[in-house]
Amino acid sequence: MSPLSLPALLTVCLILGVGTPDAFSQIPPAAPATVAPVANANILRRANEVARYPEIDPELQPPVQLDATVTFVDPGGTVFLQDESGATFIRNSKSGRSMRPGMRLRVKGTRVPGLYIGGIAPESVEILGEGPLPSPVKVTPDDLVDGRYHYQLVELDGVGRSMELTGENTASLRLNTRDGVAEVRFDQNPPEDTHDFVDAQLKVTGLAAGAINDRRQLVHPYVRVADIRAITISAPPPPDPFDLPPVSVAALLAAANRNPDIHRVKVKGTALSGVLGGGFYLREGTRSLFVHTPYAEPLEPGDDVEALGFPQMGNFSAMLADAVFRVTARGTTPAPVAVTAKELANGSCDSELVVVNAKILQRSGTANVWVAEVESTSFKVIGPASPAMMFEPGSRVQFTGLCRVSSTRSEGYRTFPTSYDLWLRQPEDALLLTAPSWWNARRLALALAGVAGAGVLVAAWAGLLKLQVNRQLGLLQLKTQQEAVLEERQRIAREFHDTLEQELAGLSLRLDAATPRVADDKRASFWNSSANCFPGFRRKPGTLSGICVTPHAMRCRFPRLSKGSSITCRRRRRSRFRWKCTARFLPCRRSSSIISCASPGRP
Repeated sequence: MSPLSLPALLTVCLILGVGTPDAFSQIPPAAPATVAPVANANILRRANEVARYPEIDPELQPPVQLDATVTFVDPGGTVFLQDESGATFIRNSKSGRSMRPGMRLRVKGTRVPGLYIGGIAPESVEILGEGPLPSPVKVTPDDLVDGRYHYQLVELDGVGRSMELTGENTASLRLNTRDGVAEVRFDQNPPEDTHDFVDAQLKVTGLAAGAINDRRQLVHPYVRVADIRAITISAPPPPDPFDLPPVSVAALLAAANRNPDIHRVKVKGTALSGVLGGGFYLREGTRSLFVHTPYAEPLEPGDDVEALGFPQMGNFSAMLADAVFRVTARGTTPAPVAVTAKELANGSCDSELVVVNAKILQRSGTANVWVAEVESTSFKVIGPASPAMMFEPGSRVQFTGLCRVSSTRSEGYRTFPTSYDLWLRQPEDALLLTAPSWWNARRLALALAGVAGAGVLVAAWAGLLKLQVNRQLGLLQLKTQQEAVLEERQRIAREFHDTLEQELAGLSLRLDAATPRVADDKRASFWNSSANCFPGFRRKPGTLSGICVTPHAMRCRFPRLSKGSSITCRRRRRSRFRWKCTARFLPCRRSSSIISCASPGRP
């Protein structure tokens, strides 16, 4: 058959439209830049052979010649093909956007590895004609997880659970089946009114796909459809779903995982809180449960509420998921239930409004999130942001809030809770009983750090003081040594001066004693000879004697000697004479001075 004409190709392009970025993110990877066919390799002629060919060397791939039917066309140009053996794809074909489901193609090229299964790098694409689509395979959510029908046309039956718009032209539909929950993603043109699909019996025909990681593992499977035309409503939802007969909370908790019906159920009760943590808590009689809802409608504790949702098991007990609700009457705030550590440990207060006295162990980095303890049973407390709830570790606080088990463990045939969350509705739900001791761990650590720092400073100051003392001691020792040397020198000088003075005084006395017995003519000669013997000696007429000494000796002997000073001269003999002397300074040889003394007088 001849290829399609140009107007027909343009019409197909207008019908398919252009994809969104979300759609492009799910396209299989492009073919390698250089893919060499294996020499003398058998040609792959079946889709299953292309998809499951062993991945030995990505650069060496076998040739492909395949006749198959187009089942899905990605907005980015990727064409998904299927024959009687399985499915594969053509990556980013130049003519991909001109294709449409139902076309029969003959593709020649080389195999390329994909994210999960192998595809084809086309060398030529021939349109053989058009025909019916392959019959879709009826699958369950478990079959999608298995991955054996990946990129094949599949059919899924179930009840619409929720529909969420994920983009301007994309949406996600959650389908409730007897085997679990499956996801359906729309590439474009999502429905405007999503309520028509919730709680309706639906049949979905689309491409089995999913999110793949770098290890070629299927992480999150889903069914991909082009638009709303791929979904058929087998049975519409009830006109007024709140007309359904209510189911008691006790019966729902007892048979949550044995419910033969996959549609929504209705429960009635009293709201224990507003919408908090993704839902609210409902009490009927003595039993309560958590109601998950994506709608943040106004709701106050004590309101009488009717809720419609899908029963399912939570972390520990049954809950109502994807629910809608309405308030039928206003009531009084329900009273909390006082619980013990044992009741917390066995999980009997799950989804219940409780009051408990606990000790705060620590405060999380997040605002108003604490870890508290009741008799060695610890749990997390989550409160609203408020300055009035700035409790420190060590405080004892009375908490009133909604208890919910967050994780469990299994032992034999039983399951036990291991961690709990307590959600506070308002700041008044936390009442401080006793404040912690001022000496908490943080302050004690700061005090110890301060003492240690002070000790380091004292040690450093003592070291510096020791160095300074040692330096001063060295200076004192040096000064003492210098003073001792100087004192010794002065002592020696004094002794030398005294000895010389006494000898000269004795000599002078002897000479004076010998003067009367010496002739006058010889006296002059004697004095002249004495003058010649003692340079610097001068005798003044009318004086007894003259003594020539150096200035240094005079200063040592007579430190305050001045003109007209009185000097006491002593002899070494027993007799003493008191001499009245006058001192004057005269130039003499060697810068000496002459001391002239008057005649001695008796004392």
